[in-house]
Order: sequence, then C-alpha cells, then structure tokens
Amino acid sequence: MSTRCCIEFCEGDDVWATVYRHCDGYPEGEVGVPADLLRFMMDLKENANYSNFFDACFLSAKFIVWQASEYSENGNGHPCDFSSLGISPSAEAHGDLEYIYRVTCGDVPKVSWREAGESKVWSDCLFDLQAGTIEVEGTVIKVEAKSSAVANKICAFVRKALA
Repeated sequence: MSTRCCIEFCEGDDVWATVYRHCDGYPEGEVGVPADLLRFMMDLKENANYSNFFDACFLSAKFIVWQASEYSENGNGHPCDFSSLGISPSAEAHGDLEYIYRVTCGDVPKVSWREAGESKVWSDCLFDLQAGTIEVEGTVIKVEAKSSAVANKICAFVRKALA
C-alpha cells in the first residue's frame, strides 16, 4: 500500500497551501519527502536561479510542477502524465494519511513532520542547502540536485503555459 501524506506550505503559523502526495510519503531515505523537498529547493536555487523561499503560494506551486516532472518521467514524459499528486483544502480532508509535513517559508525554509492522526508532536528536519544534506531523526542524507536540463525543461513548460 502507498504511504500517503500531505505537505503544508506555511508562512509563520498560517497554512497557505496543502499538497497531497499519494505515495512515497515516508520521512526516511533518499526518496522520502524531506529529501525530495531539499532536492526541490536545491534545484530551484541552483538551476532555476530562484531564491524567494518566503512565499508559500509560489513555492507550493513550483513544488507541484517540480514533483509532477518527477512523476511524469515514469510515464510517457508529458508534464501532466501523473496521478499521485494533488492540491488539497487541508490535511484533515484525508482520512488515509500516514504523515503530515510542514514547510515554513523563510530565508532557509524549515521542514518539520509528524505522524497523521492523534499525534501533534512535530519533528524537525535539518536542511543544509549549501551542502545538499538533510538530517532526519539523526540520519544525514546527501542529495543531488537535478540536472539543469530538467530544470530548464520545467521552466520552459511553465513559461509556455503562462504565455
């Protein structure tokens, strides 16, 4: 069964956008949500010349485009060929979540997570955008940014869609 999660993009304590992810929602490992979020932010900073991590609405939209491109690589390559990602009114709208993540926007976004359900205890993930590492429950994970070709493909698609 898939590990479902929601990722909340926040400014301060206010949730501005919630992304539902149908699979790979666990916190551990190189393909877990914290590692994907770090990889996404590194891609933005290194390949898309983007460093405005303060705006939850724009950051969440860019995450959806980035994540969709990740999923579409497993299909026919079209940016809309994915079904494991969506926009949600809130994490509470889903009864099948295992984890909830919170991206608190800022100069260096803060990522925390908790198990869904009754748990209200948040655990922090320690990001290092420069080194490309994230620490989750004492385990340090090294990630690599995507190639600039993928970032350029995403940017070209977004530019075309907005034209």
